[in-house]
Order: sequence, then structure tokens, then C-alpha cells
Amino acid sequence: MVLSDFIALLALVISMYSIWIQNKGVKQELLITNVSEYTKRYQEIFEKLPKIVLDKNFNVDNLSDDEKEKIIRPVWLYFDLC
Repeated sequence: MVLSDFIALLALVISMYSIWIQNKGVKQELLITNVSEYTKRYQEIFEKLPKIVLDKNFNVDNLSDDEKEKIIRPVWLYFDLC
């Protein structure tokens, strides 16, 4: 094996390792961005729900059609998010 072949092989190995490390970092950044976006969307949906839904005695059947609409729409968005 000639010295130039060894140097070329070494450069190839170093380059492949560098690309692997960069790819790993990009994947981690994408995961963090994705989780952050879902958390933001969850908070926006939760803010749209009336506080009454947190009551332990909450029953959707006791609500008027307008009140149900205010609750059902955010719930659909939540299930879509899931």
C-alpha cells in the first residue's frame, strides 16, 4: 500500500465519520423542533377549551349546542394532533 493510498483512505474514513456526526446532530435538532411545535400546538388547543371541562363533574350532555361547539372543535384539533 502506497502512502498516498493510506492518506486517501484515512481522509475517507474521517469524512464519513464527520458526516455521521453531523447527521446525528441534525436528527436531534429536528426531534427537538418537532416536540417544541407539538407542545406549542397542544397549549394553543388547551387554551381554547373552557375551564369547565376540567371539573370532575363535567358532563357534555348538560351543555347547550353552542357550548358543545366550543368544546368539540378543540377536542377534534387535539385528536388530530395526536
